[in-house]
Amino acid sequence: LSPSSAASDVYKRQALTLARELEERGVIITAIRPPTVPVGESRLRMTVTAAHSKEQLDYVAKTLHELLVDMNIH
Repeated sequence: LSPSSAASDVYKRQALTLARELEERGVIITAIRPPTVPVGESRLRMTVTAAHSKEQLDYVAKTLHELLVDMNIH
């Protein structure tokens, strides 16, 4: 795992929606989409550092999981 990691392969619209929904919940994750990545391979990029607490990372994982389930993204 590098400090900046692709969190999920999603479609462009889904990536933008997920990034927006996460931001509304206090999580900053960037939607990476074409032309940066190939069409159909949009991603969410997050940066994790030693400054993040376990609780913060748990919150990100829980929140992202809930949104992925709600949006039926597997």
